[in-house]
Amino acid sequence: MNLDPRWITTRYRGSCSRCGAGIPAGTQAFYYPNGKQLYGKTCCDAAQEAAADFNAAVFDEAQYHGHW
Repeated sequence: MNLDPRWITTRYRGSCSRCGAGIPAGTQAFYYPNGKQLYGKTCCDAAQEAAADFNAAVFDEAQYHGHW
């Protein structure tokens, strides 16, 4: 099971874990499956920040292990 955070298209209505805004079904959101946190793409900057943080961590790990 892949527990890495990722961009998803929501199947159900949800709410942003940061600002609480509604996220309609069928829209893009950044999802952390481990904590079931969902961040809306348009309600606040949380989704973009979360995606950038995760991508930076992946890059750093690859650098550390010499895979880049």
